[in-house]
Amino acid sequence: MTAMEQAMATLHSAARFADFVAESTGDEDAIALHRQCTEAIGALREEIERVADREREGEPICARA
Repeated sequence: MTAMEQAMATLHSAARFADFVAESTGDEDAIALHRQCTEAIGALREEIERVADREREGEPICARA
């Protein structure tokens, strides 16, 4: 599993947990966390697609730390 796949799995888990807490308790922090996780999932998907496009075009991909 790549680092991006691990990050995506972690974000999905956090989003599910936050959604459960938000649905169960109505906690505002859980609602905000779910929103943040959802936004991060979308951003990570865009980044994965951008990297995949660059790889298809034959551009060298460098990891940034």
